[in-house]
Amino acid sequence: MFEAAQRSLPPVDYVSMIRSLYADRRVMMLGALSSALVALVAGLEANSWVTLCIAGAFVVVGVARNIDMKSFEKAKLADDDVAGAARWERRATVGAAAIAPSTASGWPTASFSSTRRSRRWRAFR
Repeated sequence: MFEAAQRSLPPVDYVSMIRSLYADRRVMMLGALSSALVALVAGLEANSWVTLCIAGAFVVVGVARNIDMKSFEKAKLADDDVAGAARWERRATVGAAAIAPSTASGWPTASFSSTRRSRRWRAFR
């Protein structure tokens, strides 16, 4: 059965785990922007406005998550503040849930559905 980490871990460990979610803002931003760049190139190559919109979604969500991570850096979270860590955990979950549809289903679906419209694809027919 699933048990929430905030209940099963000691407070210091739980807060430390939540801090690790916000540990490296640059890597998260680099991942979002590199995904946006690749989706942009794919959208331009396939002439797919849907893929271009997904590239824009990567940028918007990446910037929003970056702002959230800056807010976490400014926040004072005590080593035993489980309630505060739980709020930050929910915010991190919302950020991850916002980028997941673009990465997991939106981008692949748009890419595969627009492949036939690509100029290069037509050259191999």
